[in-house]
Amino acid sequence: MLLLSGSVGWLRTAAVAAGDDAPSTVATVAAGVVLVLTILLLMFAALQLFSMVCARRGGWRRLAAVHRARGSRPEGFERLLVRASIGGVIYKNGVRATCCTEGLYLRTTALDRLAHAPLLISWSAVREARAEDLGRYLAQALSGGPAAAALLVRLELKKIVRGIERHPELKNVILTVEAGGERVELQLVIDARDLRDHLPALR
Repeated sequence: MLLLSGSVGWLRTAAVAAGDDAPSTVATVAAGVVLVLTILLLMFAALQLFSMVCARRGGWRRLAAVHRARGSRPEGFERLLVRASIGGVIYKNGVRATCCTEGLYLRTTALDRLAHAPLLISWSAVREARAEDLGRYLAQALSGGPAAAALLVRLELKKIVRGIERHPELKNVILTVEAGGERVELQLVIDARDLRDHLPALR
């Protein structure tokens, strides 16, 4: 609102300086500015609504009810995950992970932060842990399922294969986490070596 008030005030000043013919033009420009800002606000609201639906339908909200992070990000190397699935909701290049002594810290990008509180999942809450090669993960994704879904996977196949060739250390790590009596499955494409010191089952 401050930005809008400042823009309109500047336009009015320009109108006075320009003379009697300027007000109608300035009014048109001001209306355009208001329209653009309104569209941007509606787009932001729609994005936040979609983000809230994802957090509710997936497992992020359930995890946050028990494993919400407090304070700043813990010390440790942070990785941007090319793919993460939390309770069935897929986040592509939208989740950052930090492995630390306290647990697994997960946070989304700034745009999704309102609906996705940062998580700090203690290692003791992980009930099951396994790592599989991305090649096996791709084979499972390509086998069966709707034809449209298989087509989308095939369209990404070359990109993922290049990623496997460049980063053979990446695995599809599957974690089952306890959250208030429920269990939420996490699938993280991450360097499994980051987790092995804390989750012996991955060794």
